[in-house]
Amino acid sequence: MGTYNVYLDTDRDSGTGSYISDIGVEVQFGVYSGSGYGYYTLTGASFSVDFASSGPVLEIRVALSDLGSPSSFDSVVMCYPSDAGVPLNTYVIGSNPQAVSVDGYVTGDWTGSSFFTDTSGDAVSDSFDLTDCWIGDDGTNLYFRMDTLGAIDLDANGDVWLYYDTSSVRVPFANYAKGDVIEGWISLTDLSSPSEVWPMFYMMSWVSDVAPDSGHATYNLAVSVGGLGFVIDSSGLLSRYLGISAAFILCIAFAVVFSKKLKH
Repeated sequence: MGTYNVYLDTDRDSGTGSYISDIGVEVQFGVYSGSGYGYYTLTGASFSVDFASSGPVLEIRVALSDLGSPSSFDSVVMCYPSDAGVPLNTYVIGSNPQAVSVDGYVTGDWTGSSFFTDTSGDAVSDSFDLTDCWIGDDGTNLYFRMDTLGAIDLDANGDVWLYYDTSSVRVPFANYAKGDVIEGWISLTDLSSPSEVWPMFYMMSWVSDVAPDSGHATYNLAVSVGGLGFVIDSSGLLSRYLGISAAFILCIAFAVVFSKKLKH
């Protein structure tokens, strides 16, 4: 399962909300690694989303009241391959000593076993399908490693989001991929030396399909009941680059919030 986002500008004012693909987003919802979730960009509050899929078709149901009961809205849809790995437990600093050279090669580096194993077969391709997720430290740095079922796609990006104390940080490491292994690191001092962290591992593509191809679609509830606004061709999922880093970061943070809610 990939990541499927629906962005809504419920006041139809591009100057309010989070600016994504020429609209000001107040509400976003979708399916993220097999789970439905809705989110208000201005408050951080969440709401429930129902969905069902069959073959190339995905349907999502959201209560109008959760959208603020707008009379009309502007919308954009984005989708891209992804897989999220979420552990049940926090990582205690010093519990898994490692001496790692962050270069994508693992021979002679990592010792012991992975922090947890992610379910395989839940991504759109083996290139994004996480299997084992690793974390360790040497007292100075935290080290991360993600293994995928197949050779990592050239357009893939690896990230770990860390929650610690009352803070969070994104650790990107797209430049250290070799075959089916990707590695990264961060200094413990950059995290204010916490005693433990809760990591969320994420593999996704920089490449997405966006609908409509340009601009946005407008839906007027006063005159429309049902109907088709636009189509994303699943065969062209990797056909164009997202090109909007803010949307990428927002989706990552969105997935982190959702995963953290699952944990508690």
